[in-house]
Formats: sequence, C-alpha cells, structure tokens
Amino acid sequence: MRCIPNYRVGYNGKFYEAGHEFQIDSKDAEEMKQHGRVLEDPTSPPDAFKKPARRTRNVQSSKA
Repeated sequence: MRCIPNYRVGYNGKFYEAGHEFQIDSKDAEEMKQHGRVLEDPTSPPDAFKKPARRTRNVQSSKA
C-alpha cells in the first residue's frame, strides 16, 4: 500500500513531505487515512497530487 500525505508526516522513523507517495504497511492504512490518501495498488499518484512543472521565462537576448 502507498500513502500520499496532506502534510509532512513521520512514519517508521522517517519524515515524508506532503504530496510525495511512500510505501506503508497494510495494517497502518486506517491510521494513515487520517493524514492523507491511501492507495491500494502501487501506481503513481493521481495528476491532482503531482507538483506543477516549473515554467521558465522565454527571454531572448537583445544582441542581434
């Protein structure tokens, strides 16, 4: 099982940032549902939880 927390959480002595998926034990699923989303299958997180890509400005040189 995997968890996507809504905020920074500690699990098994490690801290995980909000929105980053990590592996959890199935016996902890009920408790972890209080802190975020729990996924049954090991798939990637839904698009809504992915961080948006950084946009770079298209700056053209004034030298021509």
